Amino acid sequence: MVRNCICLGWMVVMATCCVTTTSATRAAHEESKQTTARPQHPVDTWSGTYQVVPSEGKQPPESKFTIVQTDQGYQLREMFSDLRFTETTPGVLSSSTNKTAKLFSAEATFADGQKIRVIRAEMGQMKFLMIARPSPKPAADNSTLVINEETNKSEVAESMIGFADTQIFYRLPEQKVVVRVKIGNNGEFPIKATVHVFPDDSTADGINAWINNQYSDALFPETAEPSHSEDIPMESCKISNAKLLKRSQEPFGAYKQYEVTFEISECENVGGYEVQPFRDTARVYVKE
Repeated sequence: MVRNCICLGWMVVMATCCVTTTSATRAAHEESKQTTARPQHPVDTWSGTYQVVPSEGKQPPESKFTIVQTDQGYQLREMFSDLRFTETTPGVLSSSTNKTAKLFSAEATFADGQKIRVIRAEMGQMKFLMIARPSPKPAADNSTLVINEETNKSEVAESMIGFADTQIFYRLPEQKVVVRVKIGNNGEFPIKATVHVFPDDSTADGINAWINNQYSDALFPETAEPSHSEDIPMESCKISNAKLLKRSQEPFGAYKQYEVTFEISECENVGGYEVQPFRDTARVYVKE
């Protein structure tokens, strides 16, 4: 067990960051010795919105950052959105284009048992701490889908032959639900949202494999499958803004990169759930 003390600027807490070898870990090690290994889909522990904690040294102008998983790696929006990060070692995100950019993850445990994610960011001369915002408690009856800044999501837009429609997958593990938002890249930004409901015995690995197969050419043979899928009504899906960020020349053509803001309004009985309204942004690449 490794114990660390984390100083959080305006408040000082003593936190314990534990690394424990369990029987499940040993079982996984034994399984890796088998002739046929199953693909692993680690749970995304990085995505979310983080509050910057005031500390000494050069600080970023933003008071918060959002980490998003994309098909090109993790992205730290908005100030460092041009960088892509990959998990080079467990708990460490590194940028392949900027060797001085790294993110280090830890988990703080308070005396009352509450846990919170803490990230130490080193971006060249700029070094700062970020703490995750607390997640809201799920609805008591578990029949309401709540998507917000804390929801684990993946955003993908690239295919083997160039940029394609942008897809955002929101994971709601407590309810075994994935909400998929798809935005077309034909310049008119058509939007479609679907609620995918998975059986109760579906695993996180199986659902992650299913998400992978919706956009990747590297298909996994064993995946969870939705027991029911239903589209959110078209009148509840709206593009509220499309901002041109830049033009770029890619190996497969010239593209315009847009930041598209979309809104999903409240609707009832979609896949057996009530969908709470939410608003988000995504990158959409339109061919010149």
